[in-house]
Amino acid sequence: MLLWGPRTGGHALRGPALAELRAGGDVAAYGLPQHVHGLTWGDDGFAQFEKASIFVSGGTALTLGWEFRDVWWLTGGTSSGLGMATANRRQIEPNVWAQSYNHGWIVCDHGLAECRYGLHMTVEQVRAQGTRVAIARR
Repeated sequence: MLLWGPRTGGHALRGPALAELRAGGDVAAYGLPQHVHGLTWGDDGFAQFEKASIFVSGGTALTLGWEFRDVWWLTGGTSSGLGMATANRRQIEPNVWAQSYNHGWIVCDHGLAECRYGLHMTVEQVRAQGTRVAIARR
């Protein structure tokens, strides 16, 4: 599939990354494509969109997006102590979402307009003790 945006140009996407994009709301949710690395032929890599990124490893695609991507970059991105995402974000209660990483969690509470992150903690510990980052209200 060739995805094209007037500000970002054309980018080829296929396989698990394309399936993840389609399942997650397509470009209406992810924004226009900005960069694709290694995914054109089904290899591991990533696709960068305006609001989210899709990482593919071993044929599995995961979305890192919106405020989760912002907080992850704030903690160091690919050099973050959190490591890479191990699952897509999931809702744990109304207005509260969590995403797991190799070494911790990011939890975003839209009601409080904040995210918290923590290393080597459970999701409950991160909610109570994690480092706080303010986010925009939705």
